[in-house]
Amino acid sequence: MSVQRKTKSPLGLRLAILTGSVALSLLLIWIMGYLLKDIGNFRTVTSQEILDRHVGVELRESMESQSLIIDRIKQNLGENADRQQYLHESIDTFSRTLDQMIRLSQAVGAVETPAEKDSDVVAISQRQFLAFQGDLQSAKDKELTLTSQLRTEENTLRDLRKVFEEREREARKEWQAIDRRQSFWAAAAKLAFLFPWMAFACWLYLSKRSSLWAPMVYAVDVAVVWRVVWVIHEYFQPDVFRYLLLIVAILICVFILIHLIRSAAQPALAILIRRYREAYRKGQCPTCGFPILMGGEGERAMAIRRLAGKRVTIQIDGDAMEARPYACPSCGEGLFHKCRKCGQTRHTLLPTCRHCGDREMPFDGERPADETVTPS
Repeated sequence: MSVQRKTKSPLGLRLAILTGSVALSLLLIWIMGYLLKDIGNFRTVTSQEILDRHVGVELRESMESQSLIIDRIKQNLGENADRQQYLHESIDTFSRTLDQMIRLSQAVGAVETPAEKDSDVVAISQRQFLAFQGDLQSAKDKELTLTSQLRTEENTLRDLRKVFEEREREARKEWQAIDRRQSFWAAAAKLAFLFPWMAFACWLYLSKRSSLWAPMVYAVDVAVVWRVVWVIHEYFQPDVFRYLLLIVAILICVFILIHLIRSAAQPALAILIRRYREAYRKGQCPTCGFPILMGGEGERAMAIRRLAGKRVTIQIDGDAMEARPYACPSCGEGLFHKCRKCGQTRHTLLPTCRHCGDREMPFDGERPADETVTPS
């Protein structure tokens, strides 16, 4: 069995790949948003059309004309109030003038008889004063008439508005029912569009997440999941959305637990090799954890195991390595055997010979019986 050699990319290249993956995910979210918007834009009726059908044109026109009549009456009342203020000021002015003229005539009359011309002026002023009094009374009568008319028109408008509000409530109820149906079908259409994408994203994740194209796989998965969650949040009630989130969270936890249990029971070959490499580095048997005891290296491994919490690297080489193959004295697992290419002793559970670089994956087949020996 052949293995593909993996090398760690430079930091700049990894950042560029990460940036490209994020950009791809955002672009997919963007374009799917436009597609979903077009899919959901199939409403057969709008709320305004429902309101117009229930209210009717005549009621709207009656309310508008009634509002215009009330505005005109209010304008007339304002003009009448201004005229009354003018008349009050004029009457006050004439009243003061007449008082002065009468006092002056009385003062002059004590000495001599007042002239006929002065008497005429007083009479004219009195007639004008009385005329202003009449105009003021007429303005007050007009104010009463306009106020009564305004009250009547406002009551009429109030009745029209009650009818309008009642019809508006009926229209709102009908629109809510229609909107629920339309929202249901819009959500169904959008989810029907997203279901193939979800299946495709699941297939990509299950089959390609460990491949060379893993960044693109994760970008597609993130975009699809984002749009599905957004559609559910947009069209479902908060209570339903909360339960859906809990169900999805439970499914994710179950999936992670299944993956972890499978990895613990039947780990992948790459994970096994990583575990074996770490065990060899620590000088332990990868299967049972027993110290590797090969000549002087065995004593050093036992001493190192007593140094708790310290990371050390054990170099097992020299005469002890080249002496003979080696198996764990605790579990019997073969740990070192003779390389089939160079004849030197190599790590049995690692893929590469440290002497010649020959690659031989563990568990490719049965090793010859004379290449692995048990301890004597």
